[in-house]
Amino acid sequence: MKEKKLLPVRVGDQPVSVIKNQDGGVRAFLSKFSGKELTFYMDEKSKRFFDRETHSLWDLYTGSCLDGQYEGKKLKELQMHVAFWFAWNTFYPNTEVLD
Repeated sequence: MKEKKLLPVRVGDQPVSVIKNQDGGVRAFLSKFSGKELTFYMDEKSKRFFDRETHSLWDLYTGSCLDGQYEGKKLKELQMHVAFWFAWNTFYPNTEVLD
C-alpha cells in the first residue's frame, strides 16, 4: 500500500476495506452494514471517503459514518497482524500478495 490509501479485497466471501492511516499504520473493516455490501472510494478533490451505494461520508480511519444513511454507525473492525514479510512467508508460503 505504498501508493494507495484504500484497498478493497475479499476475504473468503466477505468484502473488506483495508485503509492506510495517516501515520502509516493499516486497519481493516468489514465492508458490509446491515447486510448490505458497501463499495468505498476516496474523492480525490476532498480526500474524503464515500460509499457508492448510499453516497454516505465515512471516516475509514475509525470506521464511522459521518453523514448519510448510516450516520453515527460504525463498521466492524477486523483484527490484523503486521509482520515482516520474510518472517510471515516462512510460515505461510502460499500467502497471496496484494498491492
